[in-house]
Amino acid sequence: MKETEITVELLDDLQETKKKLEGKNFSVLGKCLMQDVYFSKFTLEDLKKMDYKELIGNSFLVRNLIGDMVASQIIYKEKVFDSKGNVVAEEKIVSNIDSFEDAVKVFELAGLTCWCKIKQEMTIFKKENIQFVIQEVEDLGAYIEFEEYDEIKKLSPQQKIMSMLNTLKRLGLKIGNDFSCKKVYLKFKGKK
Repeated sequence: MKETEITVELLDDLQETKKKLEGKNFSVLGKCLMQDVYFSKFTLEDLKKMDYKELIGNSFLVRNLIGDMVASQIIYKEKVFDSKGNVVAEEKIVSNIDSFEDAVKVFELAGLTCWCKIKQEMTIFKKENIQFVIQEVEDLGAYIEFEEYDEIKKLSPQQKIMSMLNTLKRLGLKIGNDFSCKKVYLKFKGKK
């Protein structure tokens, strides 16, 4: 099932943000380290020529979660884009695996191209029906990832996005203007 999420850059200091959220009765639901390794059948040279839509559509990732959540998975993300190239929905196909390291090794030995590795420290915040993740992304900075929740499921993708952005703004958080930050693409292209 396709769902809408937003990913926005967090412009506030992380400690200050956590204090603000706790002051608004958000609690920490969990913390973990997430490691993603992206693979594709294309060469690195070909991948560098692709825009985000083509790049992510021809890739999958091996994910490792360590901490309060523990899992190793292979994931393919089918993303839906608006006319401006923003991600407005996605469907994840997830397969749990026994070993993150073995899966990475298998794909490398099979000759697939590992085009990006990304690590992020994640803190999950929750209050009633609202839950989002603050991500401290290695070499990029801090982001908030916010997935749709039950009360907005029947809205259009654009309405969901506006509702989630408004929720974050009402919390007094300083966030960037782009609701569709493509962290892996930014890291791959060497940009912030």
